[in-house]
Amino acid sequence: MNYKAQLSSDIPVTDPKQDAYGFAGFASNLAKAIRVTPSPHGLVMAINGPWGAGKSSLLNLVKFDLQTIRENDCPIIIEFNPWWFNGRDQLASQLLSQFGAKLRNESATLLKIGELMAEYSGALSKAVALSTGTPWIDKPVNALMKLLKRKTKDVPQLKAEIAQLLQTSARRVLFIIDDLDRLTPDEIREVFKVVKALADFPNVIYLLSFDKLVVAEALAKSLNVDGNAYLEKIVQASFALPAVDRPRLQRKFFADLDALIDSLPAAKFDSTYWGNVYLDGLDHFIRKPRDIIRLINALAVTYPPVAGEVNPVDYIALEFVRVFLPAAYEAIRDNKEMFTGVIGRAGPEREAIAEFHQRWLGALNERDRAPVKALMERLFPKVESAIGRMGYGSDFLPLWRQELRVCSPDLFDIFFQFGVPDDHLTQAELTKFLELSSDLPVLIETLKAAKRVARSDGRSKARDYVDRLSQLGPDDIAAQQAERLIEAVFTLDEDLLTATDDRGGTMRIPNSWRVMWLLNHLLERIPEAGRAGLLRRCIREGQSYSTMINVVGRLGEAVSDPSKRKDWMAGIDDATVLDLKAAVVSRLDAADLRLLLTSDDAGLVLFNWSSWSDPAPLRARLALAIEDDALLTVLLPKFLGTGTVQALGDRVARTTYHIDPRDLERYFDLEHLLTRTQALLPILQADSLAKIAVERYARGMERMRAGLPTARGVFDDED
Repeated sequence: MNYKAQLSSDIPVTDPKQDAYGFAGFASNLAKAIRVTPSPHGLVMAINGPWGAGKSSLLNLVKFDLQTIRENDCPIIIEFNPWWFNGRDQLASQLLSQFGAKLRNESATLLKIGELMAEYSGALSKAVALSTGTPWIDKPVNALMKLLKRKTKDVPQLKAEIAQLLQTSARRVLFIIDDLDRLTPDEIREVFKVVKALADFPNVIYLLSFDKLVVAEALAKSLNVDGNAYLEKIVQASFALPAVDRPRLQRKFFADLDALIDSLPAAKFDSTYWGNVYLDGLDHFIRKPRDIIRLINALAVTYPPVAGEVNPVDYIALEFVRVFLPAAYEAIRDNKEMFTGVIGRAGPEREAIAEFHQRWLGALNERDRAPVKALMERLFPKVESAIGRMGYGSDFLPLWRQELRVCSPDLFDIFFQFGVPDDHLTQAELTKFLELSSDLPVLIETLKAAKRVARSDGRSKARDYVDRLSQLGPDDIAAQQAERLIEAVFTLDEDLLTATDDRGGTMRIPNSWRVMWLLNHLLERIPEAGRAGLLRRCIREGQSYSTMINVVGRLGEAVSDPSKRKDWMAGIDDATVLDLKAAVVSRLDAADLRLLLTSDDAGLVLFNWSSWSDPAPLRARLALAIEDDALLTVLLPKFLGTGTVQALGDRVARTTYHIDPRDLERYFDLEHLLTRTQALLPILQADSLAKIAVERYARGMERMRAGLPTARGVFDDED
């Protein structure tokens, strides 16, 4: 996937067109006050607001408004950044230096003021030191005086000259000092002392911005005084940053989020689900503009690699948790089994899961607990089942997988990996695959190629296609696409999946089940009037006899037991089922018997073949077939049943095998088959499945002759 992570560097806005929070009007009023306040003498104004609330943006909007008027009416703006400097000496010298330098660069009149300001600073330094208790100011001011090579004049005379020039100047001077709350307590103290000592000049205004709580606490710590009272003595006009209402914050966040989501491939965005998730838990976390920047920056990096592979609402919600509550995020990430899937309505498992969620939710800040709990119940139905009132059955699992939800056990890990694993069939691959469905030969070759791609757990990529296609919603696959896929399965069934696709321990799902689930799902997409005709064509032209038998066999079961009738069977009557059975038998009669008997589904084929037709001709053909040693060696293991036995103390179960001779009675003369299999023993490799099959068949015959049970399981534990 090609994408570019668009990150915001948290740069304040500089133009009212960028103002998303309604600061421009207040900034304009503040700029007007700076311009028209009569004869300000060292007026100190302050903007108060918490970190990340937009103070720097407001200051920029004030500057923008001031700079749009005539130059002579615009104050001379001096921006002082105290956090750029270390130590008290630098803070004082840099403030004085910027004041003088700015004035000298403006005009001839102001050049004179700048030079006098430098000279005045030198003469004033001792007085400032005495009045403020800051003898350190001598050092930088005297250095500046030496640089300018001016002789010190009388302090009152210098002050009078500077004041007269500033009073008669057409320009005001505006000092802007931002982010004072970033400084250490001692540095904050020194900045305020310099402002207090040097601010008393006509037409000079200071505009400061800081978090009042932080600065007052710092002053109290550094000066051992009441910090708020100290600020009141220095700041003549204090303004709180205009409050940003929640609707404005929401609009800004949604606009930024839309810009990110719309630029990327995405799964279907459920607006109703998004609204519920946002209002349940996410809105709680957005309190100031910087919160939005943090979230959008996080999503700009983590979401693009998984776009289209995860539910976007769930992903956004989890990023909220990761950014604002890292400990809660880790609790989710590290406990997959507690969040995904479904649980029963009662019992020890439910109680254990409920206790787990109550424990980690209880560890949260009380202010965050309720919204996080509501959010978890939205994202994870298992949580809602454990600590809420709702219950969900396993029939919801395919729907959650289809919707790419984080509560799906199949998808949970991807939400926390910040990328799609190589073993994951992506939505882009699935979409491209469906686009191939108009060309049946290409579709078949794609599935064959997928079968050759092995995943890390042994399954094939073809199984991923089968599973994902089985989970598609009715709007995700057209009838024509479904028809081509059905034709492909009827062509490929035996060659569609691998033996390792069939594995899975106690939760093993046979390949035949997976394929049948897929066919059921696809047939539901075919109009009822066209289903019988499509099945006839697939039986006539297909190559997979097991698929033919499985589909028609289930139709036959529904004829005898209407409770087994499924949605995909609608439009197929009983007479059509009989015709389809006859068509399958016709294909089997004409097929290569050796090919049928060596297939993995030989038992299924023989059972239905003999059930749907006269078994006598088939028995005659099989009697000849078992005279072939090589064929019999392959055929008999097809009837092996397996089981497991685990003795007390064993950590691993042992595989057992059995053959019930009665299962073969309809196809073979059992005594003749015993004679033929016994004749094979000398040529069979020890421990081979063929030898095990011959031995188990012989044992079954012994039990049958003795009148003992021969069904599966009755002698699995015998060696």
